[in-house]
Amino acid sequence: MCRATSASSSSAVPTPSVGKLSGMSMLLRRMDRDAITVHGFRSTFRDWAGESTSFPREVVEHAMAHQLADKAEAAYQRGTLFPKRVKLMAAWAALCASPAADGTNVTAIRVAHTRSGIAGASS
Repeated sequence: MCRATSASSSSAVPTPSVGKLSGMSMLLRRMDRDAITVHGFRSTFRDWAGESTSFPREVVEHAMAHQLADKAEAAYQRGTLFPKRVKLMAAWAALCASPAADGTNVTAIRVAHTRSGIAGASS
């Protein structure tokens, strides 16, 4: 599902160009995964990388093609971190290719319904 990009590529998790269908959007369409949004996929990647791995934050942010807000730090960050991004994306690919969880550790959230609709919902 995830494929290594060239060393010159700025992003391992593509972002869309304005007015164009992104590579990620096209990939999700080819996989017949219309229920998955690019934002949701990227957000899931970011959460997983930050919470479930020990990859440094700068490697993850570089993979996301996020710009550094600190201009001084950005001026000194000239490398691509490509070898580290390859390892990160290999771990992500392994997760994406793994079987889905059986759901035994998932608790369903039940929505309370009232006669006038969902409890707590404003009209």
